[in-house]
Amino acid sequence: QRINAGGSAHTDTLGNLWEADSDNAYYNGGYMFSRGWAVSGTEDDKLYRSSRWSYGTLIYQIPVLSVPGDHQVTLHFAEMYFDGEGSRVFDVTAEGIEVFDNLDIVKEAGASASALILSKIVTVSDGYLTVKFTKHYQNPMISAIEVCTTASLSATPNASLSPSALPSATPSKSPITTASPSAHHIAFPSASPSASPITGPSAAPST
Repeated sequence: QRINAGGSAHTDTLGNLWEADSDNAYYNGGYMFSRGWAVSGTEDDKLYRSSRWSYGTLIYQIPVLSVPGDHQVTLHFAEMYFDGEGSRVFDVTAEGIEVFDNLDIVKEAGASASALILSKIVTVSDGYLTVKFTKHYQNPMISAIEVCTTASLSATPNASLSPSALPSATPSKSPITTASPSAHHIAFPSASPSASPITGPSAAPST
């Protein structure tokens, strides 16, 4: 399942269909934003030019009713509003597990308008994958969300966008020590689920 957050339907360079954000009710409100900048580290600029953001907290609840169990959750980001490090910082949890703390897109991607891909294996037992983005500074956002069962990934190695499927990029700064991927990709180890209540958004400066 692939969602172009804040954007319209899109078929990527691998032939995968990304559904329009407005075609579903997976999110808890928020606002759409787009900017027509070129995006480094990808041939699928359209996925990264649009985003969904929210004051304080943004939550997606994606149904996976027919395939409970382990899923690879891949989050796509590109900072298309701010230029500098520290301009937007937030946490990401999946199924109550914190998968990224103090995420600074510009810092991790090396520049604004640069694709950043984060992956996590998540166990879903209740039929709905809950991903929550919570503000530290400025408003959390997401460009695209990709959810695949681990079984489908094994059967179809090229089913999802990955650094090997993308052209080389040259960000201005690169604090991540990885083997020169085109889009910066971070994979997180599994963690034991823990309870994490969903809270509503709080007031914050608008993006």
